[in-house]
Amino acid sequence: MIRGSFASSRLPVQISLRCVVVGTVGLLACGEQSGGGTAGTAASGAGGSGGWGSGSASGTSTSASTGSGASIASGAGGSISTGSGGAPSGAGGSGGSGGAPLACTGIATEPPVFGVEDRLAIGVSDSTPKTFQNPSFPGLGVRHARTVRPFDVALRDCGDPADIHSRANWEAWLNGAIANGVEPFVVFVSTGPYPTPDEFEQAFVAFRAAYPGVRRFAAWNEPNSSAYEVHEHPEVAAAYWLRANQHCNGDCVVAAGEMMDWPGDPAFHQEVPIAKDSPSYAARYMAHLGDARPALWSFHAWHDVAAYQQNGAHCLPQEGPGGDPSLPPCRIRWFGHLLRGSWSKATIWLTEQGPYWQIGCEDWNVTAKFADSHTCTDIPHLGTTAPVFVFGEEWQKKTAQFLLNDLASADARITRVYLYDFQAECSVVENCKLGDTGLVSPWVASTNDPGTPREVYGLVAGWPGKK
Repeated sequence: MIRGSFASSRLPVQISLRCVVVGTVGLLACGEQSGGGTAGTAASGAGGSGGWGSGSASGTSTSASTGSGASIASGAGGSISTGSGGAPSGAGGSGGSGGAPLACTGIATEPPVFGVEDRLAIGVSDSTPKTFQNPSFPGLGVRHARTVRPFDVALRDCGDPADIHSRANWEAWLNGAIANGVEPFVVFVSTGPYPTPDEFEQAFVAFRAAYPGVRRFAAWNEPNSSAYEVHEHPEVAAAYWLRANQHCNGDCVVAAGEMMDWPGDPAFHQEVPIAKDSPSYAARYMAHLGDARPALWSFHAWHDVAAYQQNGAHCLPQEGPGGDPSLPPCRIRWFGHLLRGSWSKATIWLTEQGPYWQIGCEDWNVTAKFADSHTCTDIPHLGTTAPVFVFGEEWQKKTAQFLLNDLASADARITRVYLYDFQAECSVVENCKLGDTGLVSPWVASTNDPGTPREVYGLVAGWPGKK
């Protein structure tokens, strides 16, 4: 998210998070370049230093092949096809021209673009450029990254590169993604009052003109969250998607939804379809899409992940031999149930959720059933002593396994999971955020310590079949 202070709960209802949000980097915080060439190979894996073009790099490379793969097609939006190799063919493919120089860096860049997966792909959701500067990032082997940016970032001056709201910061992130052979997925939001559909469309057209190589979008971050004014106006959020989608013309894809499993939304509290006289935000959003049927939807499964981490047994399995019908249903299943009938051919991406390494005790139900090793510990934080509930690496890894193995299998249409986040940043260790979901321990500026990979990092790096 990119917003100021707000009160929210990404956890089960009995848990109350009090967070200060500073860009995607600060979510739940309490307290390089490559030349152009012909569209060819994208370096990834342990080498990961290659760009998107005809040159090669050390590590594993993936060729941009075409064939009879899956396709994304939506209403006015056209289609993108892919073969088993992964990069789109036709208009959606990544060109080798290098693109126009970026406004702030002057670097000509063209990011990779991958198609729809036939098996689970893993990415990271983290908006700091330091993600790609960390020496541990290439070894993670992911080729998808999500960032949340101001909707009008392409209309802004360069600004301070250290300011996550600035255009210079965005371009630094983009260049880092390209240098690591990573496909950018850009999600928009507002740092002030939400824009009119006309204002949003003008900004999106400017973004496409400035960064034509970026081809994966979501129109608005968590529109059903009370952190944003648009949560009262699903018709506006739907209009954002419609306006953006009409400018893709087959060479980009805009995800609809990008909703979180918000406790206040009745869509995520009922196992049955929402009654017409009491529609959920998601149902109203869908109604305002009219005849359009988005081929890609995105969803944030924070509650499902956190509920599992809280008690070690959540929502799966519910059906079949050995199933436990007493377990609460997964909210991702409720969301998938809304996408039935004429909506059913959509692909679903889980684009922001992550397992905790630690969280503030005041923000967590510490009476949950955990191993004896999980206790509250007092650490200095923001000049005070704040008790922290440390899950530790083993439990963080176990929760990630639930997310990638079980939750991602709750709906056969789920093809991507973006883990939030790669790493927290802080000036000194006392200021590190309490809600730490990093794959790597925090980057502490005062000591220039880039952090150490955690067990969950190894899980992701070695995930079989990861695309």
